[in-house]
Amino acid sequence: MPALHAVLLSLHSIWRWALLAAGLAAVVSAFMGWFGRRPFGKTDRQLGQLYSVSLDIQVLLGLALWALDETTGALAAPSLQFFAFVHPFAMVFALGIAHAGRVLSRRAARGGPSGAIAEAAPGASLPLPGSPGGDDVPAYRYAALFYLASLLIILAFIPWDRLAH
Repeated sequence: MPALHAVLLSLHSIWRWALLAAGLAAVVSAFMGWFGRRPFGKTDRQLGQLYSVSLDIQVLLGLALWALDETTGALAAPSLQFFAFVHPFAMVFALGIAHAGRVLSRRAARGGPSGAIAEAAPGASLPLPGSPGGDDVPAYRYAALFYLASLLIILAFIPWDRLAH
């Protein structure tokens, strides 16, 4: 088990950088789309998916580490409570926020909370979300704020003092 733990810890530590890069790319793209008022396109959806999947993998690696670690039950040791409870809870919470942002932004890009495209009155012209002239600001706003919130939680709860691991 110690060898498996060491491998998972190394993967978890290395994958952190891929996750942070994907999160930063998704946040920057979302803010650029929000303030640049460009259509919510394939690249925006792919960056959100990349961030979400990267976070899924990181949380799964972390939960595997947590399950293998003998110190997770160490309630009495204050130095271990961060890794036993605080860090895992914060990361799962960040995962939920990132996924909520992805779902909300995709729904808003399709035309509303239900995901349905709004119907135009007969004879009227209504630009579709995601097309030139469509209003994709809500999609970008959801993506930007939710991805940023999840990334800030991740950054706040990374054990920076253990970067050598």
